[in-house]
Amino acid sequence: MNKSQSQLSFTVALILIATNLRMAIISIPPLTSILEQGLHMSQPQIGMLTSIPLICFGIFSVIIGALAQKWNVKVLIASFLALLMVFNFLRVYNQTLLYIGTFAVGLSITALNVLIPVIVLQSGRTDTNRLNGIYTATFNVCAAVVSLIIVPLAHLISWQIAIQLLSLPALIALIGWTMTPQNHQPAPAHTAQPLWHRYGHFITTRQVWFLTFFFGFQSLIFYVTSAWLPSIMTSHGMSSTLAGIFFGIFQFIGVPASYFAPQLMSSREQLHRMFWLIGIGYLLGFALLALNTGRITDLLACLSLGITSSASFAMALTLITMVSPTPQDAGVIGGIVQSCGYLIASSGPLLAGIMIKSLGNWLLILGVLGVIAILLLTMGLSLVRNVDASFGKH
Repeated sequence: MNKSQSQLSFTVALILIATNLRMAIISIPPLTSILEQGLHMSQPQIGMLTSIPLICFGIFSVIIGALAQKWNVKVLIASFLALLMVFNFLRVYNQTLLYIGTFAVGLSITALNVLIPVIVLQSGRTDTNRLNGIYTATFNVCAAVVSLIIVPLAHLISWQIAIQLLSLPALIALIGWTMTPQNHQPAPAHTAQPLWHRYGHFITTRQVWFLTFFFGFQSLIFYVTSAWLPSIMTSHGMSSTLAGIFFGIFQFIGVPASYFAPQLMSSREQLHRMFWLIGIGYLLGFALLALNTGRITDLLACLSLGITSSASFAMALTLITMVSPTPQDAGVIGGIVQSCGYLIASSGPLLAGIMIKSLGNWLLILGVLGVIAILLLTMGLSLVRNVDASFGKH
């Protein structure tokens, strides 16, 4: 296989893996009313279903980053794709299995989130920002499609079968990944350093912590919004079907942003501009939701939040590869950033569910999310001020 064919094979495999990075999680929020009736689940319990993957992201990202230093990354990715496929299929039969299966799904997606930046750098490609854009755009497209079709599909063939169908992309990705030639690169000389020494170095690096808080705040905003946006829409008088459509718009509109955002990060000036746009986009979206003046403002809110959420997540992932001197360091930095960042985010959906049950309206929650957006902007601007020459080198 020549170099061009090898690069194409890798890109296709990357896209197939990326299809699985959100679908199994994002399929739950639109099914809130169905789960409440079918499995007799409360709003805090459903909020917990969204929090479980985030807890997995927070606890296990750093562990996966360490495993990537010792184990064959190709085997790790194949193993977690298989785990995702099996447990997503099994989790629909009762409430206990739903929690266990969601934990396994969260663990699998945790591993894929951490390992993708590693294989992107291992590929030896010079267009890593473009690859980051491709795979973030891919999982946004897939999440959008699932958001649009999951409720009609659940009514047509049952919600259990609708969720089980999401195991099929994991099977396809597993086949595609195992057929992709592995790119063997010699380990850099400094990888002989003890693993704890490398973690110790990066955990005391200021820009890693600014990136960690940026990652955590944008994740918290995204997952709270994803968990409860359909419910906010229905509280505005929408039907569950129309709320699902608006939720799909929220997912789908961010696809172009997730593709182009990583390619607009080649200088401090561009980063500074992007962080300001993200902060403004979040605040505008939450303000429009709080106004609750009709379908038009709700639609504009979904557009603003969808574009902003996708761009900020794509930026966060791209920054991991940009600050990582080697593929091995990408595993270490990605593990630190995603573990701590997702721990910050993990309480969001559950606490929002508790707050809405206690308060009965969404205004305070939207206000809190606005404050978090301001903190996110602050972390982004601080990151720009502390950026070094590693930015833009990939």
